Amino acid sequence: MNEKAQAFDAFKLLIAAIVAGAILVILLTMLSSIIPIGQDPFDTIAEGITSTKGTLGKNYISTQEVRFVKDRMFLANALSDKAQINKDEVCFCTPEPNSICPDDVMSVLGNYSFDSSYFYIDKRCFESGHYLRAKRDISGRIMVYHHTNGKYYVGFNPG
Repeated sequence: MNEKAQAFDAFKLLIAAIVAGAILVILLTMLSSIIPIGQDPFDTIAEGITSTKGTLGKNYISTQEVRFVKDRMFLANALSDKAQINKDEVCFCTPEPNSICPDDVMSVLGNYSFDSSYFYIDKRCFESGHYLRAKRDISGRIMVYHHTNGKYYVGFNPG
């Protein structure tokens, strides 16, 4: 009779472990929708600037997705500080016909740009206070292009 009781206890323990595992999977799924997944765009852009620094004409594409959170602002001057470059050397590019980025830059960035349906960009490039703000939560990859004019142009491709 002892062996039957031990077997039944082991079976109860197995069932409890399976139930606990299922609850853990459900909780992790719920948390992943609440907690943003992806790298910080600010750090990724600064990393791209740093990695292309000193090499004109070089570009950088993030290897992992970044996640922009709705209404978070990104100041170009703050990126300049973090990447230790001169002020007003960072530009967020848009795909619109009257883009603030030169055509040769847009041909390099291709489909990497901050579309106005997802982002709001204030001020012209290289003006004090030039910033970017996400209109909604969105994930994708970042591209930084260090132009031959010494400026850094940043684009985004939604994933």
